[in-house]
Amino acid sequence: MRKLITSIVFALIGLLSYAQTYNSYPVIDAKDIRSTAVFYSIPKTEIVFRVKVDKITQKKGIYYKSAHLLGLKNVISSDETRYKITDIEITTRPVLDSRSLYVLNLKKGVKVNKSEYNTLEEILIGDKEFAESPRAERKSYRTSKKSNPGDALIIPTKPYYEKVLLERGQLEAIDLSPEEVVSKIRSLKERQIDILSGEVDGTYLNTSVDFMYKQLDEIIDSYVSLFTGVQTKEEEVYEFSLMPEKPIIAEEDLMMKLCSFSETQGFLNPEISTDLPPIMVRFHTFNSTRSFRRIDQESTKNIGVYYSVPEKVRVSIEHHNKTYSKTVDINQYGTIQGLSTKNANIKFDPKYGSIIAID
Repeated sequence: MRKLITSIVFALIGLLSYAQTYNSYPVIDAKDIRSTAVFYSIPKTEIVFRVKVDKITQKKGIYYKSAHLLGLKNVISSDETRYKITDIEITTRPVLDSRSLYVLNLKKGVKVNKSEYNTLEEILIGDKEFAESPRAERKSYRTSKKSNPGDALIIPTKPYYEKVLLERGQLEAIDLSPEEVVSKIRSLKERQIDILSGEVDGTYLNTSVDFMYKQLDEIIDSYVSLFTGVQTKEEEVYEFSLMPEKPIIAEEDLMMKLCSFSETQGFLNPEISTDLPPIMVRFHTFNSTRSFRRIDQESTKNIGVYYSVPEKVRVSIEHHNKTYSKTVDINQYGTIQGLSTKNANIKFDPKYGSIIAID
């Protein structure tokens, strides 16, 4: 009988020791922090908007008033710059939330991997491992470096020859009259005919003909642009971000201002007052986490680890009768839950701190 009691006691001690493999507390409540403790967090979710804009620049030709000499109509008669939003990409990225910091007390034999966002990636007991390492997925969660709203990444289209000459100041430096320029254009076109007919030395090879003809074409185009003007198009990419908070009434959509935009000035400094209607973002929750209740203070004593349950939210923007939308996960719309299991392998989503798998 005594041996049986002893065996039961040792079994209970073993089970208790195994049950206390790891446990978590909010940092503000943590009193017994072991030397093997790991600090982790559950981040907020920031919504990132990557806005692509076409910048169209028109520069009038210095002889636009004489365009009739070449029979040209509808030429550029004034300098003008216009902007047009062509696409809005919606993504998310994690941001440290100082209110959701936790300490994970560990015992011997427990391994923990954390992400670059200070979230948990995995908890491993002993020599056990998941079949697929989450480290291979880490790259997919990386986000591009945040830029200031006023900084644009300029991706030029194929440059016009005229634009190059304008930047060099060569078109402004010309001292020919409109009539003389027309005469030169005609002379160059006659020269092209001579090249095609083989009357010019060196045109017995097709490659030479093609090269010489194109060179003359570029010169002719530069002269013609003195009458027609020059139009160039560049693609600019701007990045904005918003940090939405769940409305008091969950069924209500949240509206937030993204920026102010003008077709003649582009994105405007938010400090400048304007009568232009702002571009607004709508956040619509699907209440996908309504079945989860928030953890009360009394139930936090035996929690092995805290994890997030993000909410499904549709993020949408309407601009010029076009809607850009995407359904994303947002942590601050969802809940933070506690898992009482203290001896299981757990795999987390490093971007949100939510559980992917338990083994």
